[in-house]
Amino acid sequence: MSTKRVWLIVLCLMLALPSLALLSPVRAQDEATYWPTDGWRTSTPEEQGMDSEALAAFIAQWGGAMDSLIIIRHGYIVAEMYSAPNTAGTLHDEASITKAVTGSLLGIAMDEGLVPGMDTPVLSLFPDRTFENVDADKEAMTLRHLSTMTSGLDCASPGVQDGMEASDDWLQYALDAPMAAQPGGSFAYCNMNTHVLAAILAQATGQTPLEYANDRLFGPLGITDVQWLSDPTGLNHGYADIYMTPRDLAKFGYLYLHGGEWDGEQLVPADYAQAAVATQAVTGWPDLNYGYNGWWRFESANLAWSLGWGGQSIYYLVDKDLLVVFNEGGLSENLRLVTQGYPISYAIAGLSTADEALPANPDGEKALEAAMSAFSNPPAKPVPELPALAAQISGQTYGLMTPNLLTAGIERLAHVRTDAGRLDSSAVNLRFDGGDEATLTVTYADGAPWAVPVGLDGLYRVSESRIGPVGVRGMWLADDSFRVEIKYIGTSNVVQLDVT
Repeated sequence: MSTKRVWLIVLCLMLALPSLALLSPVRAQDEATYWPTDGWRTSTPEEQGMDSEALAAFIAQWGGAMDSLIIIRHGYIVAEMYSAPNTAGTLHDEASITKAVTGSLLGIAMDEGLVPGMDTPVLSLFPDRTFENVDADKEAMTLRHLSTMTSGLDCASPGVQDGMEASDDWLQYALDAPMAAQPGGSFAYCNMNTHVLAAILAQATGQTPLEYANDRLFGPLGITDVQWLSDPTGLNHGYADIYMTPRDLAKFGYLYLHGGEWDGEQLVPADYAQAAVATQAVTGWPDLNYGYNGWWRFESANLAWSLGWGGQSIYYLVDKDLLVVFNEGGLSENLRLVTQGYPISYAIAGLSTADEALPANPDGEKALEAAMSAFSNPPAKPVPELPALAAQISGQTYGLMTPNLLTAGIERLAHVRTDAGRLDSSAVNLRFDGGDEATLTVTYADGAPWAVPVGLDGLYRVSESRIGPVGVRGMWLADDSFRVEIKYIGTSNVVQLDVT
């Protein structure tokens, strides 16, 4: 697709939207009849001024790549879906939405006087450390530059991210990096920026970011089950790898919908919450600019968006008192802005909302339930007759020439979740015994076997692996080609093993 055509598509989508006022928080005293600290309440869409049939059509179009979806109007869940094998209790990797959590904690710490203001030079906060490649540009780099992805640090060179994650001291690696541009200049997305902010936060509070979040953020929100991966020094990844349930993620989004206020308490300072979703850096993408730490803004739609790798998303529209939260899974690459990101964002912005309740619509509610059930409770497919290849390979053990059978394409997930080599494998065995399941047995390099059922009816069979729960299913692509699909539940990572 040509660049001109890409921009034309985006322009057409923008023109379809009405002109909207500047984004400002919903006033809790007017809108929130309760706070979901102890749990969300549900409602029919019509009771909250939304159309069940329109939501059914939205889900039918976009639900196929989603692990979960929650739509909230006026504080009530009006649609909620979990694609098998995910459930409401699945802790999902929120990827770069983690940046928005880190930024919130930074705003709280600034408000408490623990961290100085946004225009504080970064290096001045580490007087006991010596860094490489220090020049006038690096000395001028501030917390604001880190927060707006305008630090100027060299993040674009090949291997930079992998280099940090392979090092023993991620903070040192990040601030040793050379400068590629003057701070405050061009926008350049960089995970190292937000990890440095996490280090600043930990140093100032005397707590890990997770500990501080449990005290100041998650605790008041009623969020009690969170996992947050850490670097070799014990510092939580400031830029990614926080895991929480979709309903808890929705609480975090609801907090921002209300400008950082929760049940009468200003958890995130109002000035930070407002600035985080305002344009702070121009990205070069049409209509889409960056705020602070993981928050993006669609200008024409008045739409705030926190985005994580693979399509993890929080959207909210203040003027509609509407919150949409979803996790995506199984994508072959990051959420593609042109083919997915822009269309789904404008589709969300275009969801109709009424100021008053709509008439009951039993048929629409049934259509909505059917649309959600198609993904949460898919029917089993007929198991095809096994081709001759099945008998030839069944029960045979095949040695592997390379050890990355289980990690091809998910190297980063494997690296951050377990020690090097624990997922290396030396042999594989696939057995067809008839019925709707096969058995996959992988022999790890350390000699331990891992045997899991493989659904042959289109449905995942859930098992545990060395890095968490997985769903496994298999399908015949042709009589001489069988594919095993291993989905790492709670992530966007899928490994495909093809036998031909």
